[in-house]
Amino acid sequence: MNYDWVCHACAAENSKSVLQCQACGCAAFASVNEMEVHAQGQRKIDLQISRELAMTVLFWALIGGIAFFFKLAA
Repeated sequence: MNYDWVCHACAAENSKSVLQCQACGCAAFASVNEMEVHAQGQRKIDLQISRELAMTVLFWALIGGIAFFFKLAA
């Protein structure tokens, strides 16, 4: 290819020197079925990251609340 390209499965930008998406592994010239398989896999990864982020935020909010409580109690 003589141009940079965007993956149709995950919308990641790729350089013209690669023939597979560097984010999800989908081929540059993939079929619709292949793109859908990679897109579904990417959604699962995004969901997992969202869950991990939510749990991290909740954990630190709880720790902050406990620390604030003990500071007020002292």
